Amino acid sequence: MPFILGFFIVFALSSYAEQPSSERLEKPLILATTAYIPPYVIESNERGIQLSIIRGAFDLGQLGAFKVEFMSNKRMVASLLNGEVDMTINAPDNIEGIYYSEPVLYYENVAVALKNKNLDLRSSANFNGLSVFAFQNAASFLGKDFSLSINKMKSYDEVVNQMAQIDHLMKGWVDVIVIEKRVFNFYLEEYKKTHRVDEVSIFTIFGQAPRPMAFRDKILRDKFNVFLLQFKQSLEYSAMLDSPTNL
Repeated sequence: MPFILGFFIVFALSSYAEQPSSERLEKPLILATTAYIPPYVIESNERGIQLSIIRGAFDLGQLGAFKVEFMSNKRMVASLLNGEVDMTINAPDNIEGIYYSEPVLYYENVAVALKNKNLDLRSSANFNGLSVFAFQNAASFLGKDFSLSINKMKSYDEVVNQMAQIDHLMKGWVDVIVIEKRVFNFYLEEYKKTHRVDEVSIFTIFGQAPRPMAFRDKILRDKFNVFLLQFKQSLEYSAMLDSPTNL
């Protein structure tokens, strides 16, 4: 009986090995992200700089297909922790048991003012007496100096709708907007289609923020890092960063 059982196990494994790979493909990986962070992530057609770079690294390394699922930040983190998804974009730092990749790219938050205001913004201290319109949760993201400067501003508001930031700036309703640089350029191009725009000054006072991927599996993270670094040396990667509206 043991001999017969062993024979059938070997036969079954041999038959599996002989099947075409298409018949035994593993279930696609699942990448979770929030739905709309243009130009980084755009739900329609699953476009955006970050998605394109991640696909480029996966394709280069033949790491397999992945499915994109869009969800809130809170659900994204919970889904990563409980194993419903395999990897995420823009997960919070220092989640225990999660493996972070090398930066896919860097975000750069900036202060933007109309050029005719003649402002010279070199640090958060220069916001004193100004009306500032920032992205949601900017006070939490931009560090202690910025947070402390809020009480000395003429007014301070945060908003989810970043097109509203462009509109308020161009209409002179606020002195300064605080926004990620490529996000600003993306929305400015959209705004130009229907509105006149004035020249602006962009102040790079907040530094760059690395944006890694977060993985549940260390081996997959390690493989992704290898091919991400290779992809970042390519002209394709440079083109994605330089022409985000063409993705």
